[in-house]
Amino acid sequence: MRSPKALTVFIATHQAALMKWAKSHSFKFLELLCILFLTMIATGCVSLGAKPKFTDAHSPRYAQVASSVELLSGKPSRDYREVGVVESSRAKKLTPDVTAQMMKDLQNKAALLGADAVIDVHRLADRHEGFVNNPRTPFPSVMQGEWKTYFFRGTAVRFVKQ
Repeated sequence: MRSPKALTVFIATHQAALMKWAKSHSFKFLELLCILFLTMIATGCVSLGAKPKFTDAHSPRYAQVASSVELLSGKPSRDYREVGVVESSRAKKLTPDVTAQMMKDLQNKAALLGADAVIDVHRLADRHEGFVNNPRTPFPSVMQGEWKTYFFRGTAVRFVKQ
């Protein structure tokens, strides 16, 4: 975005050329400035400072602060609208630290959607089959095996204001 100072410097340095162009094309200088201003608005060089105001539960909302997103294992007693389904990152082992990080991950993803809470948070597991490292050999080798990865899933919701 160009600063107002840069714009005034541009106009001051190119004023003679702008006036000559305006006269040769039978434009009035004021009309030229209007066209220039409208072009700058259309290309994003100038902002009019308008901020959208959303009141409906279905309309988009700016991202929330992740720490303000509630995590609920069931359904809330308040009225709500679903925003989307969010999943945490995956891990092979669930330690308290890893679980806490996964919960933060759920909150961050829900906050990006503008959600107030994540409901029906539950743990899931994916079962994978394929080659795994063989611990029985003193050298690197693989064998057929399986493993699980765990993750959390929930529904991001926005509470309806009454």
